[in-house]
Amino acid sequence: MNHCKGTSLTIFIFLSVLLFAQDKQQIEAIRTSSNIKVDGVLDEDGWKTAPVITGFTENSPNPGKPAQEKTEVRLIYDDVSVYVGAILYDDKDSVLQQLCLRDEGPGGFRGEFGGTNTDWFGFSVDNYMDGINGLMFAVSAAGVQYDVKYSAQGGDKNWDAVWKSAVVQEDDKWIVEMEIPYSALRFAQADEQQWHVNFTRSVRRKRTRYWWSHIDPGVNGTFNQFGVLRGIKGVEPPIRLQATPFVAGTVTHFRDKNADPSQEVGRDFSAGMDIKYGINDAFTLDMSLIPDFGEVQSDNQVLNLSPFEIRFDENRPFFTEGTELFNKGDIFYSRRIGGRPTGFFSVYGELDDDEEIVSNPIETPLFNALKLSGRTSSGLGIGVFNGLVGKTSATVQNSAGESREVETNPITNYNVFVLDQNLKNNSYLSFSNASTLRFGKGYYDANVSAIEFRINNKSNSYVLTGGGNVSQQYGYNDDGSHRLGFSYNLSGGKRSGKLNYSLGYSVVSDTYDPNDLGFQFNNNNRTINGNVSFNQFEPFGKFNRARANVSWNYNMLYDPNVYSSFVVNTNVFFNTRKFFAFGGWMETTPIETHDYFEPRDGLQSYMNIPEYIAFGGWVSSDYRKKFAYDIRGSYATLYEGGNQEYSFFLSPRWRVSDKLLLVAGSANGWKVNDFGFTTYDESDNSIIGVRDIREMENTLSADYVFNNKMGLTLRVRHLWTRVNYESFHVLDDEGGLAASDYTGDHDVIFNAMNIDLVYRWRFAPGSDLVLVYKNAIIGADDINTMNNYVDTWRSIGDLPQTNTFTIKVLYFLDYYTLKNKWKQKKKD
Repeated sequence: MNHCKGTSLTIFIFLSVLLFAQDKQQIEAIRTSSNIKVDGVLDEDGWKTAPVITGFTENSPNPGKPAQEKTEVRLIYDDVSVYVGAILYDDKDSVLQQLCLRDEGPGGFRGEFGGTNTDWFGFSVDNYMDGINGLMFAVSAAGVQYDVKYSAQGGDKNWDAVWKSAVVQEDDKWIVEMEIPYSALRFAQADEQQWHVNFTRSVRRKRTRYWWSHIDPGVNGTFNQFGVLRGIKGVEPPIRLQATPFVAGTVTHFRDKNADPSQEVGRDFSAGMDIKYGINDAFTLDMSLIPDFGEVQSDNQVLNLSPFEIRFDENRPFFTEGTELFNKGDIFYSRRIGGRPTGFFSVYGELDDDEEIVSNPIETPLFNALKLSGRTSSGLGIGVFNGLVGKTSATVQNSAGESREVETNPITNYNVFVLDQNLKNNSYLSFSNASTLRFGKGYYDANVSAIEFRINNKSNSYVLTGGGNVSQQYGYNDDGSHRLGFSYNLSGGKRSGKLNYSLGYSVVSDTYDPNDLGFQFNNNNRTINGNVSFNQFEPFGKFNRARANVSWNYNMLYDPNVYSSFVVNTNVFFNTRKFFAFGGWMETTPIETHDYFEPRDGLQSYMNIPEYIAFGGWVSSDYRKKFAYDIRGSYATLYEGGNQEYSFFLSPRWRVSDKLLLVAGSANGWKVNDFGFTTYDESDNSIIGVRDIREMENTLSADYVFNNKMGLTLRVRHLWTRVNYESFHVLDDEGGLAASDYTGDHDVIFNAMNIDLVYRWRFAPGSDLVLVYKNAIIGADDINTMNNYVDTWRSIGDLPQTNTFTIKVLYFLDYYTLKNKWKQKKKD
């Protein structure tokens, strides 16, 4: 019976693909019996019998134009892997070959090799032919690998597969040879595999992108425009079992001249393991046992004067790789796991008069985490995530030297469950659920459920999207009752072609709160929004591309149902034929804004912000040149004057050689007569301060890449913020500033500095040696001590600082590879 079901499913898939693929380019895979050695020399017999794939078409900057550079691709397979060989004809001296780190552009740019000055070739595959999800494996002319996993949420370059590649340079061409083992792919059991595939080539000196199956930039979607690969027969999905054990040692030195003792040295040794296990042909279980994230980039700390939480990026590999399913419904923010303890701040309210805090951990210990994810042959994606963090306690001490522990976070379990069904025309329907369970008295538990959908028409030119969420916090209220909240949204519009538009409506109730495991800046709002954009994809005049956009948002509170703000935005973008890009934007509020959140008094009042206008512009020079730059500037003011804001950003970049790149950045901001919440007076009235804010952020990044497996990166960031208060006020009945006799001192200078120096060597497939040095300085000081930026540098060494040195070794083990090596050894 199971065999009949499997046969029926195979026939169904075959017929569906046959009908769907009638208007698509097709290629036939050829099985090889040759022992392919991945060395960039296509001399095995298997390559000689494979059909040649040609006929590439330009995607950018001249969509639809036949490729000027000749490209020949061959594809063969055996029981272990798919092999791709590409001959890319071009003059050797014209092929650009800047080195970069694996999966990165220089300076961390997004996209395929980001801003790296290199030619590259890529192979993309959508194994389930859903037109939404897929993988890309790419190799630069310098031999650097790049792999990325795509979904409806975009590209995930943190997805890291283990595969082989080699590049050979010749006088009139360069050659790429790739081996993609089946263990790096997910595909269903079938007598004959049929996949969406495409091949792409980038000629960097021309900033030109070619595809084998043409990708029209005016059509919504990419994988839905791929060709079809047929002919892979007699291949079974392999057993996917991979383990990456690691050991790490860390030495930490903390110094604070105002502390006793003023210096402390800590040592730590850890060992753990990441495990991937393919439960079947479609689903993979990922586990991280006693994880260590000592090598991740430091957060960009800021002085937060807003009423909302700062959202930091997730840099931990386990939480960024293969998490696209868990982003459905927007209810999962992985920084909650192992983040700040729930009761971190509440401990300050539990101190006796003679007590002080000796230690208060800022992070909860992460014991383990696991992910189960995959997609069936019918297009149903299933994801399960679970993470467990340990208990944390603060230590407080009284004047007699007696200490006690105050619990700040109990043992907590985080769980996310997702169902995501692909529908025809690249549409989908998904359900997500996120729960937080805290094991301790006095804490509440939480759960959030979400439904999300996207419906496209047959041509993918019109779309309807929407969703609804429900949050529940059990035992949240003072009387032990639960808190229930909801949100929903609906939008539709045109999203293909030159002219696009959309209209949307969303509601977030005043009790909706996903922040136990998700992230939301604020609830309690209703929004009506619209957007109209025009895209010019083909070159015209002196320009390669252009874009113009107008959008607006009309915002109200949910409860009470009152007006909040009306914002109109416009922006334009131009890219010249010499690849000099520039643009501009404008934002205005035709009606005064009623800000109910800034007073922070439970919506008892609002701050009236008169109509304002802001505008800015930017330029970006040609990154192909050794020296390039980015410049941004902006200005904002109230229509009636008095309040002004300026900003200026300059980022020069110097490609010293194909191995060394330097990128600097300097962002400067001035806010004159800015006004915002400062504190509460003795009657609990919100005090609004009129203040001048000066901010400078300077960064320097340096990438030195020794070869395609070894690199050294340096990142230095310093943020300096000075706040000077001119006067203090209370709010009148119309949200204006009224006189107050409050005279507190809130002037401050804030400093945050980080140094991240990372050496990484990939000494074997999937195996790394990582050396990390980090320096962190953060603190605020009296403005009389450091009145200006120069004074800051004279005394920044007096602020508390932490120096950390970590060495970490990871080794990749793959059952499938070891098994085939053993088989080959027995044959030999």
